[in-house]
Parts: sequence; structure tokens; C-alpha cells
Amino acid sequence: MPDKAWKKRERDVANYFNGKRTPLSGGNGKVTRADVIHDNLFIECKLRAKHTAVSLWDDTAKLAKDEGKTPVIALCEKNRPGFWIMVHSEDLKKIAEKLIDIGSVQFSLKKHFILTSGLKSPVYVDCRKIISFINEREFIMNEAVRYFEKNNIKFDLIAGGETAGIPYAAFISEKIKKPMIYVRKKSKGFGKNQQIEGAFRENQKVILVEDLATDGGSKVIFVEAMRKSGLLVKDIFVIFYYDVFNFKESKLSKLNVKMHSLCTWKDIITVMEKRNLFNNNDINNLKNFLSDPDGWRSKNG
Repeated sequence: MPDKAWKKRERDVANYFNGKRTPLSGGNGKVTRADVIHDNLFIECKLRAKHTAVSLWDDTAKLAKDEGKTPVIALCEKNRPGFWIMVHSEDLKKIAEKLIDIGSVQFSLKKHFILTSGLKSPVYVDCRKIISFINEREFIMNEAVRYFEKNNIKFDLIAGGETAGIPYAAFISEKIKKPMIYVRKKSKGFGKNQQIEGAFRENQKVILVEDLATDGGSKVIFVEAMRKSGLLVKDIFVIFYYDVFNFKESKLSKLNVKMHSLCTWKDIITVMEKRNLFNNNDINNLKNFLSDPDGWRSKNG
């Protein structure tokens, strides 16, 4: 593989793990000897004509396809605890495909949608629909758990944001056997006047789970409420992140939290092009919106 092509492959791997390609990897690297600069993972990219494990993967993938499932291989070694998990990066694109298939992705190129942030958009994602589709929901929730494991995200509690985040927090809580709480947008105004429901203790680590995020503004209320109650919040997980706004300039970024997601509009565009779902003019219009939302809005009202 030519050097330029290999560097692109390394960048693809780095982006997948939310890291950066090491300019000078191996013994020449100034930050790490790995091929990817990452806070928690040591990532090496290896090119072979055919990896030994790939033959096993291909056989497993065929069996998985027959059952309509995602292939995962656990490599175990005799007299060695634990195991290695083998998955394929392309499988994560299935989330975008599933969101399109169940109608969670909507387009309106003339009469534009109004997002929760008050901004206009030619596209809209309704992740609430996922709860009604059992197979798709199971796949997405399994991917969420796998994301936590892959990125080594540690927490004591799972918090669902009112209201869309509550069912997904509950599904994940059941899968990983961790306690759950949920947070209201405001105190209920009667009884104990609580904004947070469920049992918790001060200094417990919490991950906020929501269905999606636009500019993240609505998440500020939840994070601030939990921190006022003595909980530690550093991570927010959403199924879908619009990823078209400058996160560093948002209110949420000032709270020192990290946004995690399974799918973005860029993933949706990839599937749209692959399936030829829309004509080139419509896709280019969406790309213009994704690359420059403010500029798009100035032209489209």
C-alpha cells in the first residue's frame, strides 16, 4: 500500500477511536510509540495481505448473516484470564442504516424543521421511534454497551434525561446491571419537589443518557442539577449527535463534559450516498448544511 494511502488508513483508525494519528509513530513518536494518540488506548495499525484471524472472522460473519445478527468474536487463550473482542468498524454504520429504515431520519428541504435550540434545519432525527422497534432497539443498545467498554467509560449510575433519555437509560441499566436515576427539566413542584428521582449518594460518577443532542444546550440543565446534588458528571452519551455545531463555543463545553455518540449526520450521508436514496442536488444541499449551518441558514431563511 502506498505511503499516502496507508496514512489515510491510520487516520481512519484514529478517527474511529476519537484519537489522532501519530505523525511519527514507533520509536520516533514524541507523544507515544503507538500509531494513534489516545488518552486511554494503545492502538497499533498492522497491514497484512491476510490476517490469520480474518479467516475466522469471515466464517463467523457468514453464520451471523444467516441469523441477521452482528458478528463478534471473543478470542480466548488457555490459562489466561479475560478475552479479546473482535468486531468490524463497518458494523457501526448499521446504526445509521437502521435509523433510516425505521423512519427516524426525516428530511424537509422546503419547509424546514425547528430544532430544540430554535435553529432551522432541513433534516431531523426522531430517536424516540427506536423504542417501538424491538430488533433495532436491541442492536443499538448493545452497541451502546460496547461503546462504553471500548472507550473505557467508567460510572456508578446511569441518568436518563426527561423524557426521551429515560427509556434508553433503563435499557442500558438493565443490560449492564447498574443503578439508574432520572432527571427532570425542573423540579416537579409538589411533594418533595425533587428534580432527580432514584437513589444516589454524593460523589457517585454518573453518565447522562439522552436520545440525541443538537448544540447540547438542553443538557446543561440536567448536568447542573446533578452536580448541585453532589453527583460527578463528566460524560454524556447520546444515540445521535448532530455534530454540526461548534461544541467548544457551546454552554455545555464550559461545564467540562465529554459528548459521546453512536451516530452523526455524516454517517447518515454516507448511507444515503451508498443507497442512492436522494439525488445529488439534495445530498449536496445537506452537505452544505452540515459543513456550514449558519451560512446555509443565511441563504435559506
